[in-house]
Amino acid sequence: MMSRDARRSSQTILLAIFGRYVDPPDAELPMDGLIRIMEALEFSPGCVRTLVSRVKQNGLLHSRKEGRRSYYSLTEDGLRLAQSYNDPHLWKMKDGWDQYWTIVVYSVPERHRERRNGLRRLLRGQGFGTIAPGIWISPSDVMPKVGSVWYDLHSKGVVEVFRARHQGPSDLTSLVRRAWPQLETVAKSYLEYVTRYRSVLHHHACGNLDAEQCFCSCLCSYCEFAQVVAGDPRLPAVLLPEDWPFNDAQSVFQKMQDALSSPADSFFASVIGDN
Repeated sequence: MMSRDARRSSQTILLAIFGRYVDPPDAELPMDGLIRIMEALEFSPGCVRTLVSRVKQNGLLHSRKEGRRSYYSLTEDGLRLAQSYNDPHLWKMKDGWDQYWTIVVYSVPERHRERRNGLRRLLRGQGFGTIAPGIWISPSDVMPKVGSVWYDLHSKGVVEVFRARHQGPSDLTSLVRRAWPQLETVAKSYLEYVTRYRSVLHHHACGNLDAEQCFCSCLCSYCEFAQVVAGDPRLPAVLLPEDWPFNDAQSVFQKMQDALSSPADSFFASVIGDN
């Protein structure tokens, strides 16, 4: 059964179906096939139609009619987003660190509040943490992903980027805790993932899962792991607690894919083959 978090990310689930099970991923799926597939994931036909319509409005799906049947495929943006879930960097722990920080400093007037909020979202999405208003840091040697908000604010001279070493007086543990207060929540999410899917692996090993259940569990474990990783600032191991649970979660994720992918693929092929 799907967790509450996975149900909330219904767009992620839909895109993951295309990205993981449709070959090539920009090929078409019929609406009745999508309905049957997502019914296995506890989505009603009406919910599927609403979801597909919303994702299409977001510019992530193409549609085509042939007689009374509707067919859907990923747009370029949809394909890019679906493939981003397969980024190998998402599934590995970051190791080394040169002890230099990327520091972004900005001062955006209140009249440009929307641009300031856009910059905050941009930085947070790139794994930056904040240590004071308008001061964001990252241990990675990366510039924030270039976007119109970044260019616009940079052109006004309100954004600057530095690379520097921390000289104190805070110790690194305190600094990390202050900049990334969400780490405790992320760790809890990893631990919940491990508990939930170790149980699924046990049921599979005992022969208690049919092909449909394997499909649901395999896809949901994939989407849920991607969700947790998306909220993880992905700090180098040296900056994290010794018992940081990413590696355990990644191990369970890989075991799920190895164990359940074959029956999951068979279920998908049987449904789409009938449509």
